[in-house]
Amino acid sequence: MIQPDPPARRVVRFDIDVTRFIDAEGQLCAPLPAFARQSGTLRALYGTMVEARIFDKKATALQRAGQLGGYSPRLGFEAIGTAIGGALRADDLLLPAHRDAAAQLLRGAAMQELFAYWSDPAGEQDSPLLPALELARRSARGDGPIALLSCADGEAGVEEGLLAAMHANLPLVVVAASVARTAANEARRHRAPLARRALAAGVHAEAVDGNDVIAVRHVLDLAVERARRGGGPTFVEALTWQLYEGGDETAPRSADDLRAAWERCPIRRLRRYIGSQGLWSIEEEEALLMRAGESAEVAARGFLGACSGAR
Repeated sequence: MIQPDPPARRVVRFDIDVTRFIDAEGQLCAPLPAFARQSGTLRALYGTMVEARIFDKKATALQRAGQLGGYSPRLGFEAIGTAIGGALRADDLLLPAHRDAAAQLLRGAAMQELFAYWSDPAGEQDSPLLPALELARRSARGDGPIALLSCADGEAGVEEGLLAAMHANLPLVVVAASVARTAANEARRHRAPLARRALAAGVHAEAVDGNDVIAVRHVLDLAVERARRGGGPTFVEALTWQLYEGGDETAPRSADDLRAAWERCPIRRLRRYIGSQGLWSIEEEEALLMRAGESAEVAARGFLGACSGAR
């Protein structure tokens, strides 16, 4: 008999339950779900997050050199994109946010293609909510593909779209990253979290530690399965921190805030855990960094070469 996954630890913060399996120190705080009890899966999750971060660093360098359009750093979002890519089937429909390089890489996109997308200064498109709703309507059949929309917190029209999806019982999952830059900013955000607003509107909603890739993947697995079997839409709020400088200049950032953010780093968190379990070594870390770094360099050279040839 297949045993159900154990319940994740539900951490109460600012009056909302946040799903988490591994804390910032890399310590297990709840029994792992079935998929995460496989050492190969944990290693693969870690590898994807590292590859996404290396892509992000290379894309940021190209943008600062004037060779990429509207790209901005996405350090700290790797767990969300990795979980999205892993939770979807090949025939599911993904409308990614600009932070979702990991999801796109897992779904077969090449780094050079992602560089090319961001070479357009108008790379950030209007909200894809309406296309997501239309795709979900087309997919509303038993065990068919579902639509997943990844968006920024507070993106216009999301709440109205979720209500429309709820009333039509559409197979839609919406993932929003709720991002904090400072401790004060974090407290302010979570007094009225997006998930609570969705729940108040009658939409099934979940809040998850966006720096715990296992927790995000677990919550998304459940949301995707719920949508697939006709349970309707789910809103997932992934709580995370911004690891880079820049962005909202109205919220000054201290060195303590930046250190606190890096202590929540999703890559560091999973590395601490798999290292403590003997599932990762320094040699494997070095090999991964070299391999991913070379892939990003090759992709960047190919992208720049294609740009030069097009002139």
